[in-house]
Amino acid sequence: MRNLSYIYNNHDRFANGKGKLYVGHDANGDLTKDPFQVVESSGNAGEDFGMVSFRIEIDF
Repeated sequence: MRNLSYIYNNHDRFANGKGKLYVGHDANGDLTKDPFQVVESSGNAGEDFGMVSFRIEIDF
């Protein structure tokens, strides 16, 4: 069995790791961890990334 997957994660401004992660820029252009101070549009704030996974299974 083989499996190849691609995943794209588009996090919004509220995915801030309980206040530990930066989620966008405030009105001064500085990075902020507060989702209510983010000035970017809702689709552009937060951390976005893609992943590729591959799985292979060999049975004896």
